[in-house]
Amino acid sequence: VKIPIDGQLSDDLELVSINAQQKNISILTSESNQSIPDSLVTEPVDLSTINETTKISKQLVLPPGVTLAQENSQEVDIIIEVRKKTINK
Repeated sequence: VKIPIDGQLSDDLELVSINAQQKNISILTSESNQSIPDSLVTEPVDLSTINETTKISKQLVLPPGVTLAQENSQEVDIIIEVRKKTINK
C-alpha cells in the first residue's frame, strides 16, 4: 500500500515513519484486465493536520477494473509517527 502525502508538518516536527497497518490486500480483477497493480494507493494524507503520532484511516483508491476481495475493507489504517525536532547549538 502506497500513501501519498500532501502538506507539511509544522516546523518543530519531523516525520519518523508513515505506514499502512495492512501490508497485504487481496484484490479481484477480470481475466481481460491486462494491468494488475503491484500496489494500491490510499487517499492522500495531509501532514499539515498532524501534530503528534497518530493513527488515521484512509480509503484505498482502486484502479479501474479492480475490486477488493470480500474479506478486505476499502479503508486502511495508517500510523503516522512524528517527533519534535532537536536543535543542535
